[in-house]
Amino acid sequence: MWDAEPGAWATFIQSYPQAKEWMNKHVPHYESLKQLYGKDRANGDGAETPAEMRQRLSQQMGVADGNIIADIDRMATQNGATRETDDENINSSPEANKRHKTYKEEVQEKLLKDIECVSDAINKSTDALVKAHTAKLSMPAKEIYQHVSELGLDALDKKLAYRYLTENANVLEIVLGYPFEERKEFLMDILPSYLCKYIVIVSFF
Repeated sequence: MWDAEPGAWATFIQSYPQAKEWMNKHVPHYESLKQLYGKDRANGDGAETPAEMRQRLSQQMGVADGNIIADIDRMATQNGATRETDDENINSSPEANKRHKTYKEEVQEKLLKDIECVSDAINKSTDALVKAHTAKLSMPAKEIYQHVSELGLDALDKKLAYRYLTENANVLEIVLGYPFEERKEFLMDILPSYLCKYIVIVSFF
């Protein structure tokens, strides 16, 4: 049946008398057709309102009261409130704030951490080398200097020999194991290899 106010029908029939026969005429599936082809249903401007939905569901299911629909509305409202609360918690969480950091800041932080790791590794390696070197010395440095001085080397060879023997405890034992009268010659035979190494290091710096 056509759905219109009585006053609207009266005005319409005055203008179109032939339409009077449609006033009480039953149209099959009229409600469904109205839902499908009603004004602005397609673009959402005239979309079905909650009140219209309740009315339609009540008619279809024969539900006199709106208890079931009310429960649906209540659940939908609670769900919306929960979703808003979750969004607020996400936006204010530390993880969200962390994401606001720029790429440059993240790179700088990583670089600083890498530098700290390298520096720590170098310090540990240096300490280990110093401890290992100190542990290998079979005699105090002063005694090594005395042994070198007794060989009658010139000033430069004396410095190089002293440094070489203090840095190589195993060579020191070998040199001191040689007879004293042949010790200088033996030392000068093995010193050139160290001298070349020393020259390269000085040239580098």
